[in-house]
Amino acid sequence: MKTLSNEVWIKPDFRCEFGKNISIGNNVYINLGCIILDCAEVIIGNHVLIVPSLGIYAVNHGFDPEERIAGACMGTPVYIEDNVWISGDVKILAGVTIGEGSIIGGWQHCYKKHSSKSYRRWEPMQGNPSNYKRK
Repeated sequence: MKTLSNEVWIKPDFRCEFGKNISIGNNVYINLGCIILDCAEVIIGNHVLIVPSLGIYAVNHGFDPEERIAGACMGTPVYIEDNVWISGDVKILAGVTIGEGSIIGGWQHCYKKHSSKSYRRWEPMQGNPSNYKRK
């Protein structure tokens, strides 16, 4: 791990690609079956709760077929800000920022939308594709 702060709990079957690009803040709980492909930086803030089967993929293959055949991969950072709760079986793709205080409901696929790459602060998300749910 690049940075592993205090009071971090990581349940078994945690897997990562390199580990050297992952930073985890204080008071973070990562439940069973987390996979992080950290070809680029992955930063998890403070006071983050993660339910089982999270996938964070800070990498993507080339879009051009010839690039894919040649093995091209592109890394783009993923940021999870402070006070976030991520529910079960969520997938977070390259280039996404989960804003402070967000709640990401189960079975979400969080991906870069249009020109924005952030999920708003203090907003619950639900459904697939993700939609903001009023409090």
